[in-house]
Amino acid sequence: MSEVSFEHPAPRRVRNGRTRRGVATGSVITGLVCLMALSVVVSAFLKTSSPYVTIAQARHDDESGLHLQGDIVQSSVRMLPSKHLLTFNIRDANGDTIEVDYTGAIPENFSEARKVVAVGQIKGSEFASDRLLVKCPSKYEAKTQN
Repeated sequence: MSEVSFEHPAPRRVRNGRTRRGVATGSVITGLVCLMALSVVVSAFLKTSSPYVTIAQARHDDESGLHLQGDIVQSSVRMLPSKHLLTFNIRDANGDTIEVDYTGAIPENFSEARKVVAVGQIKGSEFASDRLLVKCPSKYEAKTQN
């Protein structure tokens, strides 16, 4: 009679001495690391993203970094270049108005602007802004042909 062997065969070797099982495990670990990295990036993005809010919403929110968009009330604009201070009122889409106190370098094209996005937070009855995104109408309006 012949002897029957109950030993498992040696795993098949692939390049660099790795087994097929090692390659599958490496792929799973790489996939998990990539998934974790992606979740960290998405989490960081969500924490730093700032919502666009109306004036009414900003008055009820004490967060910083809010984006408040509105039309500049031209008659309210006051510049104090020596203090790097710009104050003006904006009117949002709901018709509400608020005074914006912006501290920083006054944007060059502010005098041409009609709309603005002020980034900041409510302090008292004003919106304290440390960043302005100026929207100049001439860049976005269609040119008329004569």
